[in-house]
Amino acid sequence: MGNFINMEQDSYRPDFGGVIWTPRLNMVLEATGIEIVPVGYYEDGKPPMQVSQENTVIYVNQVADELDVMAVKYDQDEDDVWTFYFREAFNNSPTPFQEVAEIVGVWATNMYTLYPMAHVVRQYERLSAVDLDTVPDWLT
Repeated sequence: MGNFINMEQDSYRPDFGGVIWTPRLNMVLEATGIEIVPVGYYEDGKPPMQVSQENTVIYVNQVADELDVMAVKYDQDEDDVWTFYFREAFNNSPTPFQEVAEIVGVWATNMYTLYPMAHVVRQYERLSAVDLDTVPDWLT
């Protein structure tokens, strides 16, 4: 499993639409007195990359908590490969999914859906032998 870490410097500089967005973000943060710390992601043997809305997506839905997931595309990989960390991957971690999502989510793309996205369900099925047709015990 990869790890999320604090980074010392913000290196993400989007310039969509011909606008350099970082100064505008900094003005908003200064005006509101908010400080956000850059977050990094690394895998063993690879240098850390900064988490951004382009390489990290957090999917949260209202139907199946077990399908809440953080998807990360490590930018050092040659292929367009996304690694999915479902909520259960954080069960043995000292930091629960929700806490990591709150920290990482400042920089990531966040998707809140009524139902799980089809590609999230397919990935969950690939990684798990759990029957998705069952109702969790806490609902009965």
